[in-house]
Amino acid sequence: MSLSTLFFLALCSKAIGFTSNIRTTPRPLDSSSQRISKRWSNTESSEPIDALSEDVSSDTFDWLTEWYPILPIQDLSRTTPNKVTLLGKDFVVWHDGDSFRAFADACPHRLVPLSEGRLERNGQGGVQLQCAYHGWEFNSEGACTRIPQLTATKSTNNNDTNDFVSSPRACATPFPVREEQGLLWLFPSSDALLAATKVPALIPELDDPSFVDGTNFFVRDMPYSWDILVENLCDPAHVPFAHHSFMRGADRTKADSLSIDLEVTKEQTSGFSAQRIGVCAGQYDVKFTAPTLLYYRISNSAALAEGRASSKAKQNFIGLGQYCVPTAPGQCRLIARFPLRIPVPAVMWLMKKTPRWITHFNQNVVMDSDVIFLCSQDEYLDNNHKLNPQQTRNKAKYYMPALCDTLVVAFRRWLETSAGGQPSWLGLVSSRSQGEPLGWIRPQNIPAKVGRDALLDRFRQHTDICSSCRRAHLTLCRIRSVLKYSGALLIIATAAVQGGTSTTKLRLVLATASALLLMTPPLILRPIISRLECAPWPRKKWMAQKS
Repeated sequence: MSLSTLFFLALCSKAIGFTSNIRTTPRPLDSSSQRISKRWSNTESSEPIDALSEDVSSDTFDWLTEWYPILPIQDLSRTTPNKVTLLGKDFVVWHDGDSFRAFADACPHRLVPLSEGRLERNGQGGVQLQCAYHGWEFNSEGACTRIPQLTATKSTNNNDTNDFVSSPRACATPFPVREEQGLLWLFPSSDALLAATKVPALIPELDDPSFVDGTNFFVRDMPYSWDILVENLCDPAHVPFAHHSFMRGADRTKADSLSIDLEVTKEQTSGFSAQRIGVCAGQYDVKFTAPTLLYYRISNSAALAEGRASSKAKQNFIGLGQYCVPTAPGQCRLIARFPLRIPVPAVMWLMKKTPRWITHFNQNVVMDSDVIFLCSQDEYLDNNHKLNPQQTRNKAKYYMPALCDTLVVAFRRWLETSAGGQPSWLGLVSSRSQGEPLGWIRPQNIPAKVGRDALLDRFRQHTDICSSCRRAHLTLCRIRSVLKYSGALLIIATAAVQGGTSTTKLRLVLATASALLLMTPPLILRPIISRLECAPWPRKKWMAQKS
């Protein structure tokens, strides 16, 4: 784990309030807090979301007219097509030599995936997408430019081949994309004019060169539903238990002293905002910009309010930006961006120079530590949905009497009242029955959960997606092979050397070198490679009482 990662996590955990200096006596509630606490504690457990409903905008959130972050630009291949999934629909993203393009991942000929194709250069120096099945080629706009079978034989109706190549039915379906803040964004509607009127949910601090991204574009596919991920990230109170001993200050033995009282300040169709009540160490405000961005802005407001903050302390900034992307039913993608500014040049330099794949080690550990029970929670909601297929997943029997659950309640209320209860799944529109909302998930569309080994598969969920970690994994595996073969060759050379005193010394040197080469892979390389492939479970460190 890098020093920068340790320092960053220490700052984050302290700023959010998971340190031992949090007050141990409850803060008196103001009138609004007393009202909320009373309303929550009196809520019946059978229908808590309905009981908590307040006046929210009656407008319906449109899932198909928003920009979604797909992947960091650096993780997308420019030489081969990239397959991505959004809202249950597969897309192919490819680079035409100038910029990235996105099509529906289906060739109009026989509907095979274009993401399995290849990129071919045309006569004008440009790049075209070629289907791997029959060689149909498409330009940047999706127009078909070549059908090899029509150049060699006649068409089925003996008509001019150009008529068929230029037919709208021969075109791929393009979708708008744009590059912002190092991410590729996709608009799930083919209406380019509408896409031009929409703005992605960006993090303004990332446009300031004085900030550094503390996560180095961390991306991970999670094996549970999108709403479970957002709900988990809306819940800071779970950290000392779910991430016990993984983060500085995340101590479950001191969780009783936590005071994480939140209050929703604004609710609308496009999301909601909230802030921590009172002036205390680790003050922060939160904003959920539907449908993807949950952003915490953290400051030491207690020191600022009391005038104790130095000029350097006023420059401190920690932001926790988390893009939650609904990829498919029962699956989602997390893209983390943590803008950070510390008035210590050496620390900022160290964070910028730390290899990206090293900074992702600890972030994977944090995501591993609660994936098992979040998948179980997701499965419970799925089973409840199967028993009541006409109800949304929001009808779960949650009981949330504490103020720290404010964000979870606000999110569930927004999802229920403004967003139709679930994302509009493009890949399931054809299975809709009369009266069901667009993209409604039927019980038979919900995928079955898999075993623990698959849930903790870091390679498929992260390493194979992240270009830096994938490259590091490949390099380390090659080094391991080279060291093994080199050690074996040195053993053979040692056995072949014969002679007097000088050769004895040579044999000793060769034997020592071979031993070092053979011990390095299992003792040094294997633990690192394993951390890029899977998560050990259960962890005794996680289970043990922290001293």
